[in-house]
Amino acid sequence: MSAAMQAIKEGDLGVRVPGYTKDELGMLARDLNQMVAHLQESIVREQQAESMKNSIITNISHDLRTPLTSMMGYMELAQAHLRQNIDACERYVSISQRKGLELKQQIDELLEYCHLTFSGIKLNLETIAVKPLIQQVLIDFVPQLEEAGMSLDLKDQTGGGIYTEADVRLLIRLLQNVINNGIFYGRKGGKLTIRMDKTDTDAMIHIINYGDPIAKEDLPFIFERLYRGDKSRSTNGGGKGMGLAIAKSIVELHHGSIIVASDARETSFTCILPLYEGATRLCEL
Repeated sequence: MSAAMQAIKEGDLGVRVPGYTKDELGMLARDLNQMVAHLQESIVREQQAESMKNSIITNISHDLRTPLTSMMGYMELAQAHLRQNIDACERYVSISQRKGLELKQQIDELLEYCHLTFSGIKLNLETIAVKPLIQQVLIDFVPQLEEAGMSLDLKDQTGGGIYTEADVRLLIRLLQNVINNGIFYGRKGGKLTIRMDKTDTDAMIHIINYGDPIAKEDLPFIFERLYRGDKSRSTNGGGKGMGLAIAKSIVELHHGSIIVASDARETSFTCILPLYEGATRLCEL
């Protein structure tokens, strides 16, 4: 035991005390082994978090540089033609404004993701009736659905509604991100389906679109930050890969999960949240 403690002191966290006995020394050995194991896990988590932060900084630096460089280029063109071609200047300024908004959106999403992932956010939990919340969120998407030429089908297969405990603001953000993704990539299919059901322990929200399928090689990484997979699914306004990563962070903060399945017929994102059976009222939205 003395040799093991000396090894730990020198930084060797792989050491363990062998040969348990049932006396106080055996209890001490078990406690020592558990302490070292927990310390080792803590260091690994810290290293993973640091690696994640470095990866985010590297990737986002590239993504922020692109619209910024483009915006600066168009502003230089506008300045060069300021006294010669007013129409061209107006066009360059309009493009620069659009690039500026794109840059702001990326920064906002990055800050939101970092806040959810690294800040130890405290949830303001309420008992929520899921269907009325979804209906409220969908109201804001009516113009976007109409512009995309998509119909909406909301199905409640729960036999009386489902409730969960969640932070309303974050749950709305979760739904917005996944629905927005479904509209953007599913407009080719002309319809968005939202289906609610439940198991004995979980409330389940399926958000289904009928556009082009997600490539099989991309499916395992679809919720990773900044992952965009097939470039045809990420250009022309498809975002920078943060929306689904934010959705995943939110659902995991609520001790739930989010999964995706995609084939030639449909792409389904399923948000799984712990079911709250004791609700007797709807929360005020």
